[in-house]
Amino acid sequence: MDGDDDFGQAALLFTDAIRAGPPSAALFAERAQAFIENGNFAEAAADARRAADLDPTMPRAHLRKAHACMKLQRYDSAKAAVEAGAALVSGDARFAHLMEELDEKSRRMSPTEAAATDAQKGGEVKNDEEEKLAAGAAASKFSQDICGNNS
Repeated sequence: MDGDDDFGQAALLFTDAIRAGPPSAALFAERAQAFIENGNFAEAAADARRAADLDPTMPRAHLRKAHACMKLQRYDSAKAAVEAGAALVSGDARFAHLMEELDEKSRRMSPTEAAATDAQKGGEVKNDEEEKLAAGAAASKFSQDICGNNS
């Protein structure tokens, strides 16, 4: 059994545990990690968001939401999750590293990507690639809904 299969199995076991008992932030956070390891970032973001909703004081829920939202290119949501988690555990290098990554991504964002981000936020797209950007904004609505605009 390879690593992906192990994380797939873990996700199934966490799913069984979630179904068997009352809602548990820890179980949702752990299943989010299994989803991240398998590359299922939308599912990971949803579980991490649920974990953070159940226990807003759980740093790992915010950390996992940030990781998943970054992979979904929902940088504003990732940043909000990093800020929420960092506020809980000041000085935690994991959150500082993620914030540095987010800052670097925003510095390297192309004008087209910036316009797409503005379009997703309801701004007007003003360039030759309007149709592509609008399609990209529609395609990312799913990940925007999953990550949400706040932690």
